[in-house]
Amino acid sequence: MKFLNIKLYESKLEPETVKAFRCKMLLYNNQISTLAENAFAGLESLKELWLQSNQISTLAANAFAGLESLKDLYLQDNNITTIDQGAFSVFASSLGKLDIRRNNLQVYRESTFEELKYITELYSDLFRLCCLVGEIEVCEPTDAFASCADLLKREVLRILMLVIGLSSLIGNFIVIISRRINKENRSTVDSILLTNLAASDLLMAIYLLIIAGADIHYRGRYAKVASEWKNSFLCSFSGAISTLSGQCSVSTLMLMSINRAINIIYPFSTERLKRTKCKIIIGIAWLVWLVISFLPLVANKSHVGIPYFGENYYGKQSVCLALPLTRHRLPGWEYATAIFIAFNGLGFFVIAASYLTILLSVKRSAITANRMQRREEEIEMAVKLGFIVFTDFCCWFPIIVMGICSEMEWWRIPDDIYVWAATFIIPINSSVNPYLYTIIYMCKTERRP
Repeated sequence: MKFLNIKLYESKLEPETVKAFRCKMLLYNNQISTLAENAFAGLESLKELWLQSNQISTLAANAFAGLESLKDLYLQDNNITTIDQGAFSVFASSLGKLDIRRNNLQVYRESTFEELKYITELYSDLFRLCCLVGEIEVCEPTDAFASCADLLKREVLRILMLVIGLSSLIGNFIVIISRRINKENRSTVDSILLTNLAASDLLMAIYLLIIAGADIHYRGRYAKVASEWKNSFLCSFSGAISTLSGQCSVSTLMLMSINRAINIIYPFSTERLKRTKCKIIIGIAWLVWLVISFLPLVANKSHVGIPYFGENYYGKQSVCLALPLTRHRLPGWEYATAIFIAFNGLGFFVIAASYLTILLSVKRSAITANRMQRREEEIEMAVKLGFIVFTDFCCWFPIIVMGICSEMEWWRIPDDIYVWAATFIIPINSSVNPYLYTIIYMCKTERRP
């Protein structure tokens, strides 16, 4: 293939500069800011045009006149804000690949992309454009959760989000209120831990209801407002509270498991977790995770200036989650991996080790009757709390395994599994937990003589 790579020393591309090309033209990394009318006249045989990494802001109607045979057009990493109607008309029947990623496209006509009848690959920053060109071989960005019409494309997910969200909201709210009313138990270490677990699960309920509400609000027109929703404060806020909820739950479960193991192994020890120390540890955990969860929201503010997270850390998908379950290395992926895989993996290792220690301790023989009575009370509580830990483990462990497989590139997670993991597997425990440790407790209380 005949091609030539040009380095320009002026910002306007004129016809005289390019008339010698026939097949492939490389004009990237220049200072081009304007494409003059008929700049490519006489290049009817040109197949590929590379214009990325310039300073082009507008694609005029006649900017590509003469490129009737163009197959591939690369326009990424410019500052394109406007595409005039008819800018792509000249090669509407030939263009197969178009890359306009990392621009700031704001003004364009739908017909500009609808007329690209033979395009097979489109790369952009706008989910809506994929809806305009229809079904093609490759179109990015993709959204595993949304369709062109709806934020949640599966009816069953809409129903589950509402049901789980409402169930979690009601259940955890009842737990928090009932434990505040019950003066006998509200100041115990177990009650403090369970109240904090309910508070973190309540945040997950709020997240689910925000997403469900957004789906209802944008029903039937999601593609037109996808960028508006993903870049909104509400989307980023919901993603942040989802992260805060999940990580505070894991931290609380770690503390519950360690505390229960110590109480069973050393039932008469004076070095137990006291109320004051418990409150301090929980308070520090909430503060740390609050900063970690909300840091990406303020990272790009002028007074903070942390470009690491990119422009929209939580708004990569319609459900506003930053789970590292795909092979795409998006800005901030190391941050998400450290949170959801490394920390949660460590957390559930600690939880598993704690309950394994409890099981081994229970099997020991030759213990006194008094000690046995106290241990039985501790073991009874451990069993009840074990149900909570087990359900959370069943929800988070698959996420950790999938995350590891994805990061190590052992397995490409299918979109359906990713969707179910994010919208059902993770939040279901926030709905189950309050009924496990409150309804069981209330039934047990009624059976007491």
